[in-house]
Amino acid sequence: MSDPQDRVAAGQSWASALVRAAVLLVLALVGFAFIPDRLIAYLSLHVAPRVRDSIISVWEIAYFVFMCWAFVVIQRRGRS
Repeated sequence: MSDPQDRVAAGQSWASALVRAAVLLVLALVGFAFIPDRLIAYLSLHVAPRVRDSIISVWEIAYFVFMCWAFVVIQRRGRS
């Protein structure tokens, strides 16, 4: 039979996994949708389209690298 403490520990790991997933989802939405939208709205009035597109592209690449790093860090902390 399974020990009740095993079920509690498993429930805690699911809860922490859900929190980590929610954090990554919120970070992804903010970094890949909200911030570029605000940048486009601001930069459209202040710079040429080529410069605006370059800035947005650099932002997306840098944020993708950050999200990859954050995913690895969160995965490592989940195992310890």
